[in-house]
Amino acid sequence: MGEGEFVLGRFAVQCCAADAIPYGIVVESPDAAKYANDKWMTVSGMLAKTTVDGVEVLMLQADDATEIEPSKDPYVYPDMDFGV
Repeated sequence: MGEGEFVLGRFAVQCCAADAIPYGIVVESPDAAKYANDKWMTVSGMLAKTTVDGVEVLMLQADDATEIEPSKDPYVYPDMDFGV
């Protein structure tokens, strides 16, 4: 991770917390250093590409980032009916 970057992520669960998998996106922001670890945020901006450990990944170039209250449920779950 470069200076001015952080990862905005959540854990996805299919069955229980033991099978949780982290998902996230690299966020590029000149204010990255002011955001504390483990805070909940909403971020908007433009999608771009960057390279992390030699792998090309999506990046969000932040226009706006705001700390928010944590969700009552910290996990995201698959929608088995998506696209049906």
